[in-house]
Amino acid sequence: MKDKREKILKAALGVICEVGLQSASVSQIVKRADVGMGTLYNYFSSKEELVSELYEELMKNLATATYKNIDPNLDAKNKFNKIFASFIEYSLNHQLEFQFIENYAHSPYISKKSLDIKEELMKFFDEFFIEIKKSFEVKDTKSSFYLKFVYGALSGVIKGHLLGYYTLTEKDINIALKSCWDAILK
Repeated sequence: MKDKREKILKAALGVICEVGLQSASVSQIVKRADVGMGTLYNYFSSKEELVSELYEELMKNLATATYKNIDPNLDAKNKFNKIFASFIEYSLNHQLEFQFIENYAHSPYISKKSLDIKEELMKFFDEFFIEIKKSFEVKDTKSSFYLKFVYGALSGVIKGHLLGYYTLTEKDINIALKSCWDAILK
């Protein structure tokens, strides 16, 4: 049973990334998943629920990939580099997922549960930026600002690579990480 749900989610991801969230139809999704319409509705009550659950699953996958293997004994700067290097690596290796998250995060389809997942991630970053402030002198602003700034800058770097403007090298990634780190320090 779980295989069919996974097939539907994977098909939805592909269709939505190809034609856009508004243009993606349930018919296209079931056709791509090679399941019947009734099967989709056994798992999801609506397209909105399907999209929300896809987003939630992808955000959990991103969070797991980004924070896994983070040594709690690392100093704040090395932890910062490890977390955001993992974010870049995951995004480059899961391009459709990255594209979907980028597009859906600001969508009117976003559910309360999806917002709760984003809030949970923000709590992690609030605590992390408090940790940074204990060890480094940083600009005086909210941790949510830091996160949006760093995420926005790194997402832009990733998008440039994915659009073929340049090939992202290890050196480029290190420059991007150092630039983001330096930007939050006083």
